[in-house]
Amino acid sequence: MKINRRFTDGKRDVFSTIEWTTRTSKIHNSDGSVVFEMTDAEIPKEWTQLATDIVVSKYFRKAGVPQFDQDGVPVVKDGKPVFGPEKSVRQVVHRLAGCWAHWGQEHGYFDSADDAQAFYDELSYMLVTQMAAPNSPQWFNTGLNWAYGINSPAQGHWVADHLTGALSLAKDAYTHPQPHACFIQSVSDDLVNEGGIMDLWVREARLFKYGSGTGTNFSRLRGENEPLSGGGRSSGLMSFLKIGDRAAGAIKSGGTTRRAAKMVCLDVDHPDIEAFVNWKVREELKVAALVEGLKQLPQDQQDLAKGMGLKLDYDFNGEAYYTVSGQNSNNSVRLSDAFFDAVDADADWSLTRRMDGKAAKTLKASALWDQICYAAWRCADPGLQYDTTINAWHTCRRAHQRQQPVQRVHVPRQHGVQPGVDQPDEVLRRRVADLRHRRLRTRDRRLDHGPRDQRAHGELPQPRDRRTELEVPHAGPGLRQPRRHAHAGGHPVRQRRG
Repeated sequence: MKINRRFTDGKRDVFSTIEWTTRTSKIHNSDGSVVFEMTDAEIPKEWTQLATDIVVSKYFRKAGVPQFDQDGVPVVKDGKPVFGPEKSVRQVVHRLAGCWAHWGQEHGYFDSADDAQAFYDELSYMLVTQMAAPNSPQWFNTGLNWAYGINSPAQGHWVADHLTGALSLAKDAYTHPQPHACFIQSVSDDLVNEGGIMDLWVREARLFKYGSGTGTNFSRLRGENEPLSGGGRSSGLMSFLKIGDRAAGAIKSGGTTRRAAKMVCLDVDHPDIEAFVNWKVREELKVAALVEGLKQLPQDQQDLAKGMGLKLDYDFNGEAYYTVSGQNSNNSVRLSDAFFDAVDADADWSLTRRMDGKAAKTLKASALWDQICYAAWRCADPGLQYDTTINAWHTCRRAHQRQQPVQRVHVPRQHGVQPGVDQPDEVLRRRVADLRHRRLRTRDRRLDHGPRDQRAHGELPQPRDRRTELEVPHAGPGLRQPRRHAHAGGHPVRQRRG
């Protein structure tokens, strides 16, 4: 691969062409208490304070980084090097672009060492000037081992040999980092075995730990009161969703104060669909009962609550919302053409049991549709996913085709989703004129190789994910970004058939 320079000349260090400044970043809770503070962060002068707060509080590595004094000399104490946080955007950009370039060289992507250096310089310039930005797990994880030697015990991830595709368990956590943004994971109607319900919570925790998101369609799980093999009755889907919801709420993704990204989807014919649709509506009513109920308690009980620091209010991050369930996932309902036909005809709609396919309940499709619409209006969930026509038209002809739970990309049920290196919309608007030049195409092609590197070098939570990741490659930003530029500038885009 030959890399042509567009923004750098190869004669100067790319970071020397940027004007830098030192800033303070401070993040507060709603009550004014300080969550995070750094007083000496080195930031490009053109960056806004919001961009500063995001990169410093979320993406600067907070430990394990060798420290240097103002003259660039390693800090040593008692004969040992001192470790601490990243303190400069140039450190973060170097470990990202440097690691990508290292992987490219390792896998033979570049024609020469000069091309690898050009790749590093060009990407570094684009990142530090905010022409492009990778997803959060890239900021969190990529390059930590390459740049700083950071490592930790293996967490059960799987990696693939980039030449043979052979799968093996990762030997550690950071030689092959977890850089994907989102994962689609299936779940079977099994309690404890591999691929079952409790195994899913372990796999989700593995993803949340390193800052990734996960989505699952839970429609295979039997509904409430469906018979069990041992003679009892199932406690139903919702009882298990509450376990996953609580687990997700306890994990700070990427080791920082960032909520776990969790998507939950359910087919519209599931026996528990009504309880699922109204889940957050019910929980928000409980929040109101808690908040207003505390005000009605006798004064001695209100004083007791105050003395214990019990404060119930409508703050989403407060104890009232923490007490109820359903607050840590984005929920979606999967709708078929048959359901919409039933709504249009005001016909009956059957909710079918998972084990024997018999009808658990029959109701008007329009009545269920009204519940979905009201819940979405009341608490912004559930979202909608479309199943029939959109998959019939899909160009990836694979068995068990499923929609991604984040309602953005359509890929198989077991897959890691990599949005790649995206360019912010405001940058797109500023650079619409680039459509008239070859620069745009070259830049986007260059951006695409970061995600390609990670497909060869990244790790995934289970072997099925890793195999599908290799078999179904991502389109990458090389395909998406020119279209976004075109649409932003009002230019028509012609789609070739085939």
